[in-house]
Amino acid sequence: MKVIFLDIDWVLHPFFWDKDFVQKNVNQILYIVNKTGAKIVISSDWKYWLLYLYDEWNKTTLPPYVWHTDRGLVHNYEFTDLERIREDEILRFLKTCEKWNDNIESWVAIDDMPLKLENFVLIDPSVWITRSDADKVIKLLNQ
Repeated sequence: MKVIFLDIDWVLHPFFWDKDFVQKNVNQILYIVNKTGAKIVISSDWKYWLLYLYDEWNKTTLPPYVWHTDRGLVHNYEFTDLERIREDEILRFLKTCEKWNDNIESWVAIDDMPLKLENFVLIDPSVWITRSDADKVIKLLNQ
């Protein structure tokens, strides 16, 4: 299975609760999923508001997301260490999948925060996800 760890704010959505997902950004994620068959795992802090995420997600043409990263162990970090929290959540998800023999053949994280992960595409929040970003994700997933 190929997995996309997807952040929401500044990737699909402006950082304002009263706004919808932006269709041009949704189209880039659809492009990636169509080219790779990847499954989406939510790594965004939107996982703390799952009902809102579910409602907003269902307004789009995106395929259902398969899960979200864990919300645990945040107390082990300073609040200002958001990147490390996100990295740890993704790595723990991968480790749990390995433990249960879930076959993840490739994965990539898409985020506007500079994560220190092996498979990562940084999104510029001033332009959001572009076709060039999407092509980088596809290349990483298809290696």
